[in-house]
Amino acid sequence: MATIKDIAKLAGVSHGTVSNVLNKRGNVSVEKIEAVYQAAKQMGYQLNTQAQLLRTNRSHKIAILLPQLVSEKYAIFFNAFRQSIVNFPEISYDLFLTDLLETTERDLLQKIAAGGYKQVVTVSCLKDAKYYFDTLKLPPSQIIFIYHKPLNAQRFFTLDFAQAAESICQQVSQTAGKVVGIFGDNQDELNSQVFANQLQIRLSQTAPDKKCVILSASDEESYKIAFDFFSMEQVPDIFVTQDIEKARYLTQASYFGSSSDCPIIFALSDNIPPVIKGLYCFPMNYAQLGLEVAEALLIAEPHEYKNNNVSVANRSSYLYTATPAVMSDDKSQISLNLLTLPSPSTTALKKLLPHFYRQTGIKVNLAIHPYDEVYQILSQLHLHPYYDLLRIDMACFPWFAERILRPLDKIGDGLTDLLSYFSLPTQQKFGLVNDVAYAMPFDASAQLLFYRKDLFEDTILKRMYYEKTGN
Repeated sequence: MATIKDIAKLAGVSHGTVSNVLNKRGNVSVEKIEAVYQAAKQMGYQLNTQAQLLRTNRSHKIAILLPQLVSEKYAIFFNAFRQSIVNFPEISYDLFLTDLLETTERDLLQKIAAGGYKQVVTVSCLKDAKYYFDTLKLPPSQIIFIYHKPLNAQRFFTLDFAQAAESICQQVSQTAGKVVGIFGDNQDELNSQVFANQLQIRLSQTAPDKKCVILSASDEESYKIAFDFFSMEQVPDIFVTQDIEKARYLTQASYFGSSSDCPIIFALSDNIPPVIKGLYCFPMNYAQLGLEVAEALLIAEPHEYKNNNVSVANRSSYLYTATPAVMSDDKSQISLNLLTLPSPSTTALKKLLPHFYRQTGIKVNLAIHPYDEVYQILSQLHLHPYYDLLRIDMACFPWFAERILRPLDKIGDGLTDLLSYFSLPTQQKFGLVNDVAYAMPFDASAQLLFYRKDLFEDTILKRMYYEKTGN
């Protein structure tokens, strides 16, 4: 079934533009409107009539039940979800926290049943979804369960834990150590079972000499259970945890309960993990899960979902790692001189250069000059032979490229393969001049143009403008 994301990709516009066009909101150009309608028609998409009705019903409310907002898997999901429904100002939501207690969850469901909520998103600790259906009297299609799938749940969303396990195994299998401690969520959780099983299966194939030890715990019990690893006869050499909180508990348990340094930890986390030596993070896409659940509730027709069990893929298969620093004792160390323009990007680059030096042993010196001075330097480059790199505004790049820049394929063994990481349109705009590669894209930026509303609404100025232009 086509989704807004599919239409956006086919039409070549953003997710928000498609939403605005289909819901007749916002200031969208005719060209984009036609592109969206054409793509929607081509993919057989029909706007969710339920979502249109929601806009006329100002009492529409969504109930969200989460265990807590301390763990990032819940907090990031919730933030993404609530930001998604901002596009539906007529819809409100209420957040309920259960602390993963069945009695609390049942009590809250009674309140929700009396509160007139039309849809529910929940991380449930109940074993059977029938309690939801019987208590709330809502169609099963209007209740989405995430992370935990109780019996009889019809719509279930989670992340691809099998993908995460496989990516982590590739690293674990190359890491020294014989015992792997797997620290997962409750053992009866489907996600925990999938994650632990895939880890064991893949490790048995890639590193049969490694032994797996599995301990499971709820969020509330994780700190206590973490100490159990360090009271074992053979303490694991490597840890794999199902969330970043369990990794934190392991470091604390190691500090208080072990005489040795904490072993290496591989953890599932969000896209910005802490940079700690010995911690390796796989980026779980908690935010995307929130976006897709919101889309499933408010955009897509529930009856069109042939697969009501959705595993949201993570963005990549790479781990974020805290790599050891490379420091050079060589006084004649390599250095590079970079000529650049003053900008926020240059300020950010300046802050990152110490980290670059620690990783590579290469020192980078910045020469920051305004555009007119950079122009003078490049116009008389024979007087300034000491510059190795240049960062320049795109407006000047085509003019300077063939005059003063060395093609990338003429540097060392050739650097043109670096451009393959970018799409062809990006290469053509930011790297190529007459099909020759001279540059690499440095960053993406946007210009925001503001206007004085009071001037545009000034009666006299409006009249003067009309008399002068006829518009």
